[in-house]
Amino acid sequence: MKKEQKSEINVKSKNYMLLTSEYIGTKNFKYMIRAELKSDTGSTLFLLGIPDPITVYASVTNSGQDAVKEKVFLAVNDSIAEYIDKNGFVEGTIYYGEYIVDGSFEISTKKPLWEDGNWGTKIEL
Repeated sequence: MKKEQKSEINVKSKNYMLLTSEYIGTKNFKYMIRAELKSDTGSTLFLLGIPDPITVYASVTNSGQDAVKEKVFLAVNDSIAEYIDKNGFVEGTIYYGEYIVDGSFEISTKKPLWEDGNWGTKIEL
């Protein structure tokens, strides 16, 4: 069974690999995503919380587990790529995000209240 989803992202003509994993059971969130943007020179961490997983389920017509996971991972990839395109990024920095109603993640460098280092249990994909 795969432990991480891998996808390529190009940033200013440099290739990065985005390794994405799901976690459950944090103190204030029941579901979060840890995405690591890796290159040959370093890595950048994105911690993305989903405060209300029902929001995701409600937005997917075919709400089977695979459809929901596909929607979340697409939102992760698109949101990170869009953030980097608009704002750039500093390799090695930790970025945080929260799933919002439009189906994307709002990303910033500001550490949210929910990030207490208690990431819970990794879900095997």
